[in-house]
Amino acid sequence: MPRTNAEYYQMFFIFAQCDGNARVTAARYREVHSGEQAPSAAAFRRLAFRVYTSGSLQPNRTESGRSCGISTVRLDAALAEFDRDGTQSVREVSRRTGVSRGTLHRCLMEEGLHPYKYVRMQTLHPEDYIRRMEYSRWLLGEIERNPSFCRYILWTDEALFTREGCFNAHNSHVWDDENPIAIRTHARQERWLVNLWAGICDNFVIGPYILPEKLNGATYQHFLEHVLPNLLEEIPLEIRKNMYFQHDGAPAHYAANVRAYLDETFRDRWIGRGGPVSWPPRSPDMNPLDYFFWGHLKTTVYRDPLRTREEMVARIHSAVVSITTDTLINIKRNIRRRVEACIEVGGGHIEPILATLR
Repeated sequence: MPRTNAEYYQMFFIFAQCDGNARVTAARYREVHSGEQAPSAAAFRRLAFRVYTSGSLQPNRTESGRSCGISTVRLDAALAEFDRDGTQSVREVSRRTGVSRGTLHRCLMEEGLHPYKYVRMQTLHPEDYIRRMEYSRWLLGEIERNPSFCRYILWTDEALFTREGCFNAHNSHVWDDENPIAIRTHARQERWLVNLWAGICDNFVIGPYILPEKLNGATYQHFLEHVLPNLLEEIPLEIRKNMYFQHDGAPAHYAANVRAYLDETFRDRWIGRGGPVSWPPRSPDMNPLDYFFWGHLKTTVYRDPLRTREEMVARIHSAVVSITTDTLINIKRNIRRRVEACIEVGGGHIEPILATLR
């Protein structure tokens, strides 16, 4: 059923209490009306727009140009369904309300709604929230003491690049006047992959460097001891002397010999599982290699089918060269926003918060 004036008034009252922040308003409404399906943040924004532009709480559909055969009450009831739960399908709401899918879809677009896709995130374990909070508070505290602190962190990660690459059949199309029956081959007998290490420090991309296909404690320590120092030669000496080394909790990273080497080389200036500063598990959203670098590389590397391993390596280096200094500066700024967002959501997923800041 459509919302009453009293319901809209209460929504607008809470919106005003929350200083016009629709996202905070939606969360506050859920607290006040626990057990009910709360309106989305978009519903509060549309309500505020109506009140400020027309002075009306109720949507005005009398001059919308829609078919006279559709009851306004029935249409309002259908749209109210999406105010209460924006995850419903147009097909299901159409079946329940008797409004055709085409009409309902058109009305949703006229209301400024769009069918946004879910963002896939790693599942967080209950203890992960605490670890993410602890790490975020530590990093934010260091930044407060030294605003340039992130210049001294060497963020690192590894990623596999395979011949098959990334292909999403649902989002890939061939536009033509007739169906060309386009195909994309896969599962080739001749397979190869590249296990790539890379780092970001200050305004520099370190590497990339091709590791052995299977990384273990011995090969990883050899890389840290004999390869990494050469890769860091372009980094200013002042940064190298005060550098923090970061990696995640992969098995090779947690090997006893690796931790012993990092304790000796970096002392209390390394971040990782079992380190002086603990890296929170399942937190790729905190590492610029994960949330920026690998995606940038794979977009370039897999833009066209690959024929040889050498071609893949060449595309990798081309993608790295295309990263500008301005982009790396923005990455450093983004790190602080991410830990602040993590604290704001109590250690949970930060993408919904970051989306409101863009």
